[in-house]
Amino acid sequence: MVEVALRRDGDDLTLDVSDNGPGIPSDLGDRIFDPFVTTKAEGVGTGLGLAISRRLAASMGGSLEAGPSTLGGARLTFRVPLEKPCPAPPVAPEAVVA
Repeated sequence: MVEVALRRDGDDLTLDVSDNGPGIPSDLGDRIFDPFVTTKAEGVGTGLGLAISRRLAASMGGSLEAGPSTLGGARLTFRVPLEKPCPAPPVAPEAVVA
């Protein structure tokens, strides 16, 4: 069973994905977000999915966290700001009026 919930938390958009699978082994903890760490059998997968996903979330000013699910398995929480301020584009020196 998989449960998906999307909600607004103040200025953030939060997506929770929970399941009733085996969960995250306690010895892995936060290491599951490290590149090449996997719970799959040897030769299955690369162990890059969660590392890349967390970096993408961070690049958008958000986060990706993992924890236990109320369903008995794991829960991943993806959070991003609804509006991220864009940095001002660089101004070419010739465009600056003194």
